[in-house]
Amino acid sequence: MPARERTPLNAPGPFFTAKDQCITCGAPEAEALDLMAFDVERGSCHFRRQPGTPDAVRRAIRAVCVACCDGVEYDGDDPAILAELQRQAPDRSALPRPPRQRRQPWACP
Repeated sequence: MPARERTPLNAPGPFFTAKDQCITCGAPEAEALDLMAFDVERGSCHFRRQPGTPDAVRRAIRAVCVACCDGVEYDGDDPAILAELQRQAPDRSALPRPPRQRRQPWACP
Protein backbone atom coordinates (compact mmCIF):
# COMPACT_ATOMS: atom_id res chain seq x y z
CA MET A 1 0.00 0.00 0.00
CA PRO A 2 1.55 3.34 -0.97
CA ALA A 3 2.07 5.87 1.78
CA ARG A 4 -0.65 8.48 1.98
CA GLU A 5 0.09 12.16 1.75
CA ARG A 6 0.23 13.83 5.15
CA THR A 7 -1.67 16.87 6.34
CA PRO A 8 0.89 19.69 5.90
CA LEU A 9 0.87 20.81 9.56
CA ASN A 10 1.92 17.42 10.97
CA ALA A 11 5.13 17.52 12.96
CA PRO A 12 7.80 15.34 11.33
CA GLY A 13 7.68 11.80 12.65
CA PRO A 14 5.81 8.50 12.47
CA PHE A 15 2.45 9.61 13.90
CA PHE A 16 0.41 11.66 11.44
CA THR A 17 -2.96 12.54 10.00
CA ALA A 18 -3.39 11.75 6.31
CA LYS A 19 -4.32 14.67 4.09
CA ASP A 20 -8.06 15.11 3.50
CA GLN A 21 -8.95 12.18 5.79
CA CYS A 22 -10.00 13.98 8.99
CA ILE A 23 -13.77 14.17 9.44
CA THR A 24 -13.58 16.56 12.43
CA CYS A 25 -14.77 14.05 15.04
CA GLY A 26 -12.47 15.51 17.72
CA ALA A 27 -11.74 12.10 19.25
CA PRO A 28 -7.99 11.88 18.44
CA GLU A 29 -7.32 15.37 19.78
CA ALA A 30 -9.21 14.51 22.98
CA GLU A 31 -6.90 11.51 23.56
CA ALA A 32 -3.71 13.47 22.94
CA LEU A 33 -4.40 17.13 23.75
CA ASP A 34 -0.72 17.94 24.17
CA LEU A 35 0.28 16.25 20.88
CA MET A 36 -2.54 17.12 18.52
CA ALA A 37 -4.41 20.19 17.37
CA PHE A 38 -7.20 21.04 14.96
CA ASP A 39 -6.68 23.46 12.08
CA VAL A 40 -10.00 25.18 11.36
CA GLU A 41 -8.81 26.63 8.05
CA ARG A 42 -7.83 23.22 6.64
CA GLY A 43 -10.55 21.34 8.53
CA SER A 44 -8.13 18.74 9.82
CA CYS A 45 -6.51 17.52 12.99
CA HIS A 46 -2.75 17.02 12.99
CA PHE A 47 0.14 16.09 15.24
CA ARG A 48 1.65 19.38 16.32
CA ARG A 49 4.44 17.44 18.01
CA GLN A 50 5.54 13.82 18.18
CA PRO A 51 5.47 11.91 21.47
CA GLY A 52 8.65 12.06 23.51
CA THR A 53 7.77 10.00 26.61
CA PRO A 54 6.21 6.58 27.12
CA ASP A 55 3.00 8.20 28.36
CA ALA A 56 2.86 10.47 25.30
CA VAL A 57 3.40 7.44 23.04
CA ARG A 58 0.48 5.73 24.79
CA ARG A 59 -1.73 8.76 24.11
CA ALA A 60 -0.61 8.92 20.47
CA ILE A 61 -1.48 5.23 20.04
CA ARG A 62 -4.91 5.89 21.55
CA ALA A 63 -5.36 8.82 19.15
CA VAL A 64 -4.73 6.44 16.24
CA CYS A 65 -7.18 3.91 17.64
CA VAL A 66 -10.06 6.23 18.53
CA ALA A 67 -10.18 8.11 15.24
CA CYS A 68 -13.56 7.38 13.68
CA CYS A 69 -11.91 7.16 10.26
CA ASP A 70 -8.56 5.67 9.33
CA GLY A 71 -6.93 9.08 8.82
CA VAL A 72 -4.79 9.12 11.99
CA GLU A 73 -1.88 6.78 11.46
CA TYR A 74 1.49 5.44 12.54
CA ASP A 75 4.04 4.47 9.89
CA GLY A 76 7.08 3.84 12.06
CA ASP A 77 8.86 0.62 12.88
CA ASP A 78 9.21 0.69 16.69
CA PRO A 79 8.50 -2.92 17.76
CA ALA A 80 6.81 -1.93 21.03
CA ILE A 81 4.46 0.52 19.30
CA LEU A 82 3.66 -1.97 16.56
CA ALA A 83 2.94 -4.63 19.18
CA GLU A 84 0.58 -2.31 21.03
CA LEU A 85 -1.21 -1.38 17.82
CA GLN A 86 -1.56 -5.09 17.02
CA ARG A 87 -2.92 -5.67 20.52
CA GLN A 88 -5.49 -2.91 20.15
CA ALA A 89 -6.35 -3.82 16.54
CA PRO A 90 -5.81 -7.58 16.19
CA ASP A 91 -7.57 -7.81 12.84
CA ARG A 92 -4.71 -5.79 11.32
CA SER A 93 -2.00 -8.00 12.81
CA ALA A 94 -2.50 -10.58 10.05
CA LEU A 95 -1.05 -8.22 7.46
CA PRO A 96 2.40 -9.30 6.31
CA ARG A 97 5.12 -7.10 7.76
CA PRO A 98 8.45 -8.01 6.18
CA PRO A 99 11.45 -6.86 8.20
CA ARG A 100 13.44 -3.82 7.03
CA GLN A 101 10.77 -2.70 4.55
CA ARG A 102 8.53 0.33 4.79
CA ARG A 103 5.49 -0.71 6.74
CA GLN A 104 1.88 0.04 5.93
CA PRO A 105 0.63 2.89 8.11
CA TRP A 106 -1.42 1.76 11.08
CA ALA A 107 -4.92 2.97 11.52
CA CYS A 108 -7.09 1.24 14.09
CA PRO A 109 -10.64 0.40 13.01
